[in-house]
Amino acid sequence: MHIILKSAFTVTLILGLHGCGGSGGSTPPSTNYGLTQRPSNTTCSIPDAPTSSSGYALTRVFPALSFNSPVALRQSPVNPDRWYVVEQGGIIRTFLSNDNSSTVFADLSGRVNTASGEMGLLGMAFHPDYANNKYVFVYYSGARVDLSSHHQSRISRFTSTSNTQLNTANETFILRIDQPYDNHNGGNILFSPEDGYLYIGMGDGGNGDDPGNRSQDINSLLGKMLRIDVNNIANGNNYAIPSDNPYVGVAGADEIYALGLRNPWRWSFDSNTRKLIAGDVGQSAWEEIDVINKGGNYGWSCYEGTHANSNTSMPACPAASAYTAPIYEYSHATGFSITGGYVYNGSIQSLVGSYIFTDYGTGPIWAMSNPFGTPDVSALIDDTTTNAIYKSSFAEDNTGELYVLSYGDGFIYKIVATTSTPNNNFPSSLLATGCVNSNDATQMASGLIPYEINAPFWSDGAAKDRWFAIPDNTSISVQQNGDWHFPN
Repeated sequence: MHIILKSAFTVTLILGLHGCGGSGGSTPPSTNYGLTQRPSNTTCSIPDAPTSSSGYALTRVFPALSFNSPVALRQSPVNPDRWYVVEQGGIIRTFLSNDNSSTVFADLSGRVNTASGEMGLLGMAFHPDYANNKYVFVYYSGARVDLSSHHQSRISRFTSTSNTQLNTANETFILRIDQPYDNHNGGNILFSPEDGYLYIGMGDGGNGDDPGNRSQDINSLLGKMLRIDVNNIANGNNYAIPSDNPYVGVAGADEIYALGLRNPWRWSFDSNTRKLIAGDVGQSAWEEIDVINKGGNYGWSCYEGTHANSNTSMPACPAASAYTAPIYEYSHATGFSITGGYVYNGSIQSLVGSYIFTDYGTGPIWAMSNPFGTPDVSALIDDTTTNAIYKSSFAEDNTGELYVLSYGDGFIYKIVATTSTPNNNFPSSLLATGCVNSNDATQMASGLIPYEINAPFWSDGAAKDRWFAIPDNTSISVQQNGDWHFPN
């Protein structure tokens, strides 16, 4: 289609537009169209857009450092200036806050299986009494044991010889779990600040719709939140079972704390209430957040969030009321892989008590106020920067501040409060733009030029009139590729 402009340009331009709807045509220009002179536009000139800010932003910290596929960040329990980053490939790196480089704290790459994108070195936890015993626990994907397994998830204990060196020669296996597929490994491990036990998040073992019904199988450790006592030894294991675990003394695996999970990739304890809150990665339609309670059953694979899963391998599913519903869910129209975070307990008063979470692939970082009551979710940070970093994990420091690990660029970011100065000159009404007639806001100002297109859009029956304007003493130029270049 073509638009003919006669204006203050030195020549008459016949310009082709692309992607405006309809096939148009190449009707020869008529002398009945066009302008004999360019109207003066002295009123319709919009100032810069108003500055807008949610009041929060991601700022890069440790700016001299980057990491290879970071999945966890831990602050030293004995020196708050020292940090540890878990790289999925099997390396744990350490550094001080102002360091220009990191050093290798542990190299487990020789024993870590990274055959798929969800396997590898996935979790790390310092023992609560690390200052005295120097125990460090890790979760990693190990080699297969026999042909019946794809690989083995291992929770092991090592001892550090210093704040910069872990003794990897002596490994104590705490728990080893055979995996039938390569995905849905979970991988997070944390000690509870409430009871001191080690909690382990296990995915359902992989493939679609949990084909082995492992998540609902009370004799399987897959698809569960586990809780064990690593300070004691019992029954030939390097751990004991807390006496109040829900299946102690009855049918079911004693290690189970809660069940019905698909892939609890990242979860945390609220340092204030001590409650456990988890992001459970969905399958084809829904992502969910759960408050994990002892003995809770969260419904997978009968339910994905609150929605019945028609492809479940379970022979029969009870009503949804038989399960603990998520406190929040969102569809794959919003995101596709939840990254669970933390309840914020830092210095930004407006965020205290809000659960901060995100999605691995989409831009927003969300804040959920009142997560243990009636949750309300809003976008906390929503800008183009966060779209590119692939947010693999959150971290919390000793003061309650939160950090975000970028799987994409390998950087570490911190959530901070921001201030912004609004543009008070920006028009607050259509009339104030100067683009409409001051006496009748349904009519355009005299400096605007009406135009039509040869093949109008179909817009649900709506009728449209079109105008355009550019500031005086400016012009539209045509780039070498034929696209128009407009002035601000």
